[in-house]
Amino acid sequence: RKTLRAALAGWAGSPAAAEAACRAAGVPPTARGESLTVADYARLAEHRPQD
Repeated sequence: RKTLRAALAGWAGSPAAAEAACRAAGVPPTARGESLTVADYARLAEHRPQD
């Protein structure tokens, strides 16, 4: 079981970028994926770091 910070590191480019995206989306970076709602995932998608 991984935290969002670790699980989204590849998606965001780095653990720090994943943490920043989580914070910008209002989702705790220490949360686990199974605790998120569909709305949480949508907010994360909106705050994906740009390449």
